[in-house]
Amino acid sequence: MELLITIGIMGVLAAISILLIRPDQIMYKRRDAQRISDLNVLAQAINAYIADNGVVPGDDCITSFCASTGCKNTPCTVSKSKLANGSGWIHNSLTSTSPDNCDMTKYISELRIDPVNDNAFLRYFYKTDSNRRKFELDTHLEAKSNTGLMKTDGGDANSYYEVGTDKTII
Repeated sequence: MELLITIGIMGVLAAISILLIRPDQIMYKRRDAQRISDLNVLAQAINAYIADNGVVPGDDCITSFCASTGCKNTPCTVSKSKLANGSGWIHNSLTSTSPDNCDMTKYISELRIDPVNDNAFLRYFYKTDSNRRKFELDTHLEAKSNTGLMKTDGGDANSYYEVGTDKTII
């Protein structure tokens, strides 16, 4: 009888622990940490590209991410290509002799993609201003504890984490 009571108490404590720890939120936090790191790495590479070329890789370089404000709320085809040589999701649609082609290999070994990278809004977004002098990269963060981070990143979208030289483009 005492053994059953002990096992029962341990079961209740285990259930309470699982509810308090929230393993799904731990997984979301890990993926969010990767997203934040990825966007910072991409932003550094794009800033280096700007320093060398005087412009950002243009919207015409993007093949898998919509370049309009409405894209965040519209599923679109998502590329899984991390190649930085102009055939990844930052695509070289310009000629290779163009001074502002989309080859990013000088600045980053491989492009980053979202850990989930699906067309249900867990992906990275990229857009430039019309003069190709500024850019914005966005992603949605999953963990509830990161809601405040999305609201205080200096951007204009409270439900997305934003980095770049102008956080109001998308």
